[in-house]
Amino acid sequence: MKITPRTIALALFATFALSAPAQAQDKKADDLPDPEDFAGDEVEMPADDSVPVPLEDDTGAPSGAEEDPDAPTLIKSSTGETEREARAAGYPMAVTQRPLTLAGGMAQLRYSAGIGGLTDKRAYHKREDDEVFFRAGGTLTAEYGVTSRIQLGLHYGTGTFGKYNDADDNAYETGKAVAIEVHYLLTDFAAVQLEIPMLLDPFEIGVTLGVPLKFRFGDELAIFAGEDFITFRFTDMVPFVDDAVSNAAAEDSISRSGDQDDGDITVKGGVIYQLSPQLAFKGTIGIVAADFAETDAGAPLFGELIYVMSPKIDLAGRVGFANLAEPDTTFNLGVGIALRI
Repeated sequence: MKITPRTIALALFATFALSAPAQAQDKKADDLPDPEDFAGDEVEMPADDSVPVPLEDDTGAPSGAEEDPDAPTLIKSSTGETEREARAAGYPMAVTQRPLTLAGGMAQLRYSAGIGGLTDKRAYHKREDDEVFFRAGGTLTAEYGVTSRIQLGLHYGTGTFGKYNDADDNAYETGKAVAIEVHYLLTDFAAVQLEIPMLLDPFEIGVTLGVPLKFRFGDELAIFAGEDFITFRFTDMVPFVDDAVSNAAAEDSISRSGDQDDGDITVKGGVIYQLSPQLAFKGTIGIVAADFAETDAGAPLFGELIYVMSPKIDLAGRVGFANLAEPDTTFNLGVGIALRI
């Protein structure tokens, strides 16, 4: 091989190109400062006085988590209590979302008063010659949730103003009837009902059985049915807790002829619509088959507005007919209040 100046120049260039990166790397390593040059005294960090961010908020959800857009709106009542506080206590403010039984440990006191002809529990005539007369009276109810599934109740008819049979004038009849009631929650939408109405003087007793149902469709709509399905007597008559005048009329009839119904079948249901966070409409319609359909049936129809002042207080107003077949004589107006503790 012939060595020329061109060959020598190429060899020198190649040698330089291969050695340059290694030299640069060595130079870079030599130029790095020694870590020991920065060693010094230990520095004590100041205490952190900041408040730690909680991993969960007061609802139990992770901190910063987005709210569920489909969750019911938290409503704030006139007393400052919110729907969240009501649900924490086990009883929603929204009427459509309320369970069929009270929360465990919760007590409720209700009073309802009405004026008109007959009541929805007596939407029919006891006999063919029975007349429909004016009624005005009230019912006091105390209820307690033993557990979230078991609810006990006691109803007392405070008395009724009216007249019956051949009486010339209206008169006040003292309430002598009470009813013991038990509800047992089977599922979220179904329960069983046992009610024992009793007239204390003279003593009469009956029983009412029902299967209350409540189906919810979103936050605004619910459908209910099944309450007070069948009633029958153990003695001479079925007492009416909310109508002392009808009880007096029945006792008078028994003393003269003994003609009283054995009981009745009631098929009723309706809808609840949440008009606003604190206002709900409840409509009820039904058929009451007197003496197990052996006599003419009555058809009650009622509309009710329920205003929820707070998780503990409800106000209600009701209008309707005890029997649509006789709207001119069975028109009713009523008011009510419920207090929960």
